[in-house]
Amino acid sequence: MVEKNSNFVPVSDDQDLGDLPDLPKFSTFPNGAYVVLSEAGIEAKDIAEHPAYEFAMKLEEILEVTGKIADDEELPKVGDIASVAFMVDNEFGAGNFKEFMKPLGKAFGTTNIRSIREMSVGKKYMVVLERVNGKKENADKVYQRIKAISPV
Repeated sequence: MVEKNSNFVPVSDDQDLGDLPDLPKFSTFPNGAYVVLSEAGIEAKDIAEHPAYEFAMKLEEILEVTGKIADDEELPKVGDIASVAFMVDNEFGAGNFKEFMKPLGKAFGTTNIRSIREMSVGKKYMVVLERVNGKKENADKVYQRIKAISPV
């Protein structure tokens, strides 16, 4: 079971709006290296009726930004969330999922998908991320890709 954020203080009538935390931003992080927390680990789910796995990452620290960012774009902030998804009902999605899982399996000492998923919950990782553009009808969308990952 994944624990809720133990640092969160419930809202009370005595607080000012400025005392409340900002809503985390869900986005793609610029190309670079980051320390992230994956509270839920690698989750199995259906995405647009495709079997898939998703890995959501909450930003803990920016180590290095290597890509260009737009003039009007802000860097992600601690607590912002990005995710990667792998639709595993085709050879490209399954192959990308395998490449993502290999370093985790090595770090966790197993090649079993269920075991890797169970051990991935609630851990911090160092990730190297890049943004990629979608293809065909999704060409206007930007997705996150993990180039490297290692538990820390």
